[in-house]
Amino acid sequence: MPPEASKVDALVVGAGIAGITAARCLQERGCRTAVVEAEAIPGGRVRTETWEGCRVELGAVYMTRRYEELVRTLDALEVRGELVPLRNAFRTGVRRGERWSYVDYSQTANLVARTRDFARFSLLPWRDRASLAKLMPPMARVVARRMRFFDVASAASIDAGRLVDVVSPDAARYFVSPLIEVFFGYELEQIAMPVVALAADAPGRALTLRAGMGTLARTLAGGLDVRYAQRVTRLEIEGPAGPVSITASGGSGEVVYRAQGAVIATASDAARELWPGAPDGTRRFLESTAYSDSYLVFLRTKERFQKVDRSGKELYMEVVPGGAALQAILFLNSVAPDGGLVAATATPAARRSLDDEALAARLESEAVELHPQLRDQVVARRAVRTPRVVPLFPAGRARELQAFRSRLAAGPVQLAGDYLYGPCMESAAQAGRAAAERLHAHIRPNGTAPAPRGLLGGRRRARQAPPSRP
Repeated sequence: MPPEASKVDALVVGAGIAGITAARCLQERGCRTAVVEAEAIPGGRVRTETWEGCRVELGAVYMTRRYEELVRTLDALEVRGELVPLRNAFRTGVRRGERWSYVDYSQTANLVARTRDFARFSLLPWRDRASLAKLMPPMARVVARRMRFFDVASAASIDAGRLVDVVSPDAARYFVSPLIEVFFGYELEQIAMPVVALAADAPGRALTLRAGMGTLARTLAGGLDVRYAQRVTRLEIEGPAGPVSITASGGSGEVVYRAQGAVIATASDAARELWPGAPDGTRRFLESTAYSDSYLVFLRTKERFQKVDRSGKELYMEVVPGGAALQAILFLNSVAPDGGLVAATATPAARRSLDDEALAARLESEAVELHPQLRDQVVARRAVRTPRVVPLFPAGRARELQAFRSRLAAGPVQLAGDYLYGPCMESAAQAGRAAAERLHAHIRPNGTAPAPRGLLGGRRRARQAPPSRP
């Protein structure tokens, strides 16, 4: 039999943003909490590494002061001063044929109201620009209903179709979707109206941490009991109201953790595998959850290479909608101690058809073809393929999410993850807090538990559960 670890009130599986937030919330409420994490460091999809002297982000790129849950925690830890502006985000050049036009997505808090942006967008004829007016009624509807920028379900009232079903295909491709495609890894046909509303509700000035976004997870994990390099292989509920046991394997072999309840703060597919006994509705929801992917190559250059808009302001990126392999070029010179750094992202078709080595060479070649000044400038190249960027929220998903969340209730096992709210770090953090609150409603730090209410929802009549053994 595997050895049994010390008992706690609550267990959290996964030390990403959702898991760390859940653990902190439970700990604040007096619960003895342990986090079990498969990797050697916290963060999940939030990673910062140093490469060729540059600080490169391998996951989340930014946050803002409207990330209330994360900012609240940073304030409590007295490290909010580490937040610094992300330069020139999200000033973008868009190419069509041989022509360029420019849009500052950080200023498009309302895609319809900002008429100046698309009035000057010369890549689109007036007929296409006029089709953007069709966004007005759905945007007004979510504003009236006080959409939360991190919560796709709060825009379920406009979840009736895709962006390309509302505005003209060219208006969607060249003006509305570039930021969503590059940062979320979505394909144009996957973009539903609730995601457009989320992107249009600009959450304020983009910020990063001085030492990179990866330090966010390490900061939030400080003071928590995190058991690293232990991969959870099995979760079992010993009764309708718990307790819960988790088996994990690591360098020292298998170990079993026992607690009154647990939060599974992993990607949806991992949650489904860990919890084979999940209720049918929960299992179906997890099975229907999918993620976007991405591929980019970092190019270290001898000299700083930077493009500007017509007014001389530095761009954050250039986008080439409908490109063969090259989707966008990002200008990341601010994190290079000398010389320069750019990154090239790949189109969905190229991501699917080319292997890493061939795709990296193709992206560099197309970047040089677009900007001959890069020729003979590249001194190092690093490719990064990310199979799981953010959850997909295609047409109809916001309504499904709204219905699923309405059924969540106190119980011995809870789910947390960005797939329960939206495609950003604040979504994950909010999911972690909500899961912690549901679990805390189920367990009691002094070792007692209320009557069972089902695994993830639905009150049900049952005999009073006996107190859990310490």
